[in-house]
Order: sequence, then structure tokens, then C-alpha cells
Amino acid sequence: MIIQPFVENAIWHGLMPSDKKGILIVSFELEDVKIGNDSHTFLMIRIIDNGIGLKEAQKNKKQGHISKGIKIIHERLDILSQERGFSTPVYIKDVKKLRSSSEGTEVILSLPPDLYKITNEKPVKP
Repeated sequence: MIIQPFVENAIWHGLMPSDKKGILIVSFELEDVKIGNDSHTFLMIRIIDNGIGLKEAQKNKKQGHISKGIKIIHERLDILSQERGFSTPVYIKDVKKLRSSSEGTEVILSLPPDLYKITNEKPVKP
């Protein structure tokens, strides 16, 4: 439920208006983050698309439209992170600013240790 609005936005506002074959990558990995003298293992969720990018998507945005799903998730993660003394958990970047030869958007969600659970369950095969 956390990633759904970001994935939906990538499809609707990044990939659909693009004239090229769309690529959407969603990855999950654990990353050690040092904060002060303490080290914490965060769950890093990356949602990357090769769509039109943030700047172009803004041009197509309807006047007065606010993405409520992203706003709600962003606010909840901000509150939960601030309560734990961690920095902003949501980063949204225009890929073109990182690599001028590329287009698209990258969203990074960083979840602190007590907001995710690791299980030893084996994945279910379809």
C-alpha cells in the first residue's frame, strides 16, 4: 500500500505520455545508514521509470490537482520518521538532473527498522 500511489503516478504521468517503450523498476533492499554514532538498517524502496520526467509531467498536470495518495503516504512517513529522529523518508528526483542523457523519475522511500519486518518465510511460487 505504501508504494501503490508512486507506482501509479509513474505509469499515468511518466510512462503513458511518453512515446518510447516504458520501463518501470521497483526494487527493495536493506541498507545500513549511520546516524550520529548509531547504525540502522533501513528498507530502501526505489521506484524508477524512464518516462517523461518531473518537469515535463508538471506541464501536463491539471490545474489545482493534488495527488492525495502520495501526499498522505508522504505525510505519514514524515511523521513516523520524525518521531524516531530520522530524516525525510521520501525523495523524488528527476533522473535528467542526475544523468543528462536519461529521462524519467526516481522515487526513494526509506523505512526505518521498526516500520518493516523481515520474515524467514519462503516466497510463494505462482
